[in-house]
Amino acid sequence: GYAALFSPETGIIDSHTFMRCLAQQSEQQGALVMKRTQFIQATLSTQGSNQVWSVRLNTDSGPYEISTRFVINAAGLYSHKVAMACGANAHEIPPVYYCRGHYFNYQARSPFQHLVYPLPDEQLAGLGIHATLDLNNQCRFGPDAEYLSANIIDYKMNDSHRDQFIDAIRRYFPDLRPEKLEVGYAGIRPKLSAQGEPAEDFQVIEQSAPSGQICGLHLYGIESPGLTSSLALAELIQERVRFSTFL
Repeated sequence: GYAALFSPETGIIDSHTFMRCLAQQSEQQGALVMKRTQFIQATLSTQGSNQVWSVRLNTDSGPYEISTRFVINAAGLYSHKVAMACGANAHEIPPVYYCRGHYFNYQARSPFQHLVYPLPDEQLAGLGIHATLDLNNQCRFGPDAEYLSANIIDYKMNDSHRDQFIDAIRRYFPDLRPEKLEVGYAGIRPKLSAQGEPAEDFQVIEQSAPSGQICGLHLYGIESPGLTSSLALAELIQERVRFSTFL
């Protein structure tokens, strides 16, 4: 390459600590964080002049039901199934495609002090196999993009992707030592575009009650950079809820 973009403010965060912090702040504001809880169904009914949801859940202690005026579906890979269980119009639910991304760890001193992104291919389903650093300054490469048939959630990973990774990494790191690549882990993102199609952005679709009142929001295709965008998405959802239902 003869040119590049340098973004010194681009980096990483401890995602687990970030989510724990959000949970703690939510609880301080009165939210109830219910872990190990399965969503079953949400049914909308009219109570007086208001539309009210009855939400059925399954917890470790048994069935549990709550009532609420508004439902926000941010279920990630399962957002489409949750929307259907909320009675959303099937014609308004965009198709979803599960795409698995693999990572290889680099068991040697990191050759980089910052993230490195290659120029994506024209029809690439992601940002390409890039170099990133963890909190211990260890380097890992990934992810690639492998569409899964029948939308089966499968996180299995093996060494079969090694040659593909070596070829991609050597385009920007020719001194790569292939023997130092070690199978890492895999993740799955919910894409709104099929393989070979132009990339689709996030979608936030409103669900209306028979009265026309907005009673729910469904978030579809929240893949990368969903974590980076999470607080901005929260602000967007807050405004949509405020102006769609209560004013």
